[in-house]
Amino acid sequence: MDKRAGAGVYYGRSSMFGFDIGEYESAEWVDRKFSTGTNDHDATGLADYAEYSMYDDEGLLTCFYTEGILEGWPDSPCLEKAVEMKFFYREDGTLERKECYYNSRMFGTTRQVETYNYDAHERMVYVNAYITHGSLEDYYIYVGAAKRPSYRLTVDHDFGNASAQGFFKY
Repeated sequence: MDKRAGAGVYYGRSSMFGFDIGEYESAEWVDRKFSTGTNDHDATGLADYAEYSMYDDEGLLTCFYTEGILEGWPDSPCLEKAVEMKFFYREDGTLERKECYYNSRMFGTTRQVETYNYDAHERMVYVNAYITHGSLEDYYIYVGAAKRPSYRLTVDHDFGNASAQGFFKY
């Protein structure tokens, strides 16, 4: 089976970086466009767990967050926001961007902040995420007018250098 490998070029603010892209790994696509949680960020086990949702005048979800009592830290037990998501829409009502925050004391620091960007057809095209040494970027590649991506390339920006962290085929 041909899994392809290649190279990428990242143009930074003051320089350009080349990086290798290894063979793809097979992955299952899960559309989490309006999902208010992920497998990695489930806070429902917190004591006094609560969820809150806010909607605009058109009935579109604009904000979702969860909170609960966090245990196991020097200042605990304490009430903590666990997850917060803000949704931004274009004038025509299509989703443009989703900004997510995940409590680092509960879920770790990698991807504790993520911004999802969508095209005019509400297909996820780009994600920028926090990682302690820089940022992660996910690029979603579609074939034609497909509703789901065919590939995702994750680029890791480690103190200014760029490298492929993963290449996935859905």
